Amino acid sequence: MNQTEKRKFLIRYLLDEDKRYAEVEIPTSESEQKQLLRALFNIRMPQETTPDFMRI
Repeated sequence: MNQTEKRKFLIRYLLDEDKRYAEVEIPTSESEQKQLLRALFNIRMPQETTPDFMRI
């Protein structure tokens, strides 16, 4: 799995955790993806996650 695939996996995982983000689409540009991922990390409340998420 390359960096782009890892980033998209993490974004999709975080979007799928919260129904409020059901309509959010993953941007095509790398910089926008990184910005979205950082935003999702910042607003996520502390909670358990899967081993795959932690590994990636």
